[in-house]
Amino acid sequence: MKKMTTFRYWMLRWFSKPSWDRSLYQVITLEKPKSILEIGIASVERTLNMMQIAQRVTPGTEIKYCGIDLFDARSPGGKPLKLKDAHCQLQKTKAKVRLMPGEFHDCLPRYANQVGKHDLVIITTTQEAANCASAWYFVPRMLESSGLVLMRDLSRKEQPYKILSAEKVDRLAAEQELGQRNAA
Repeated sequence: MKKMTTFRYWMLRWFSKPSWDRSLYQVITLEKPKSILEIGIASVERTLNMMQIAQRVTPGTEIKYCGIDLFDARSPGGKPLKLKDAHCQLQKTKAKVRLMPGEFHDCLPRYANQVGKHDLVIITTTQEAANCASAWYFVPRMLESSGLVLMRDLSRKEQPYKILSAEKVDRLAAEQELGQRNAA
């Protein structure tokens, strides 16, 4: 894959559509993550852009990427994304790529200990945040202490990504754990 040009880099950061992708690219530029976990892949093109920007801002560093998505099991009305096709395209970036099938609320209990810690976790979900509350318990296992979580709920059309610090994620996880204890 060709190296990203300066012109393309600036176009993505300041003029890409939709606007919430712009904020995502700007966070990657500022935070310089070496490992990215994306739960709910919006598009392979956007993921390729993210990885190229991460490679540009951390030269000489191997970027690690883990993507969790429904892939072949996506609903017929949604954009199709085959696991094999996504893997072939993402491998072109020369990053260390790992893809796993699943949805946010049910995959985290299965994968939390397997994926390791990441500098940046991007969650794009079609589920209401309340429906995913039990999954927050597992997010701190996948996030570096200085990491960030970016979350976007697709059920709200124009909502940008919410930025959550590792401390905020820890609080959400603690609230979930406390709720589970009180229910028992």
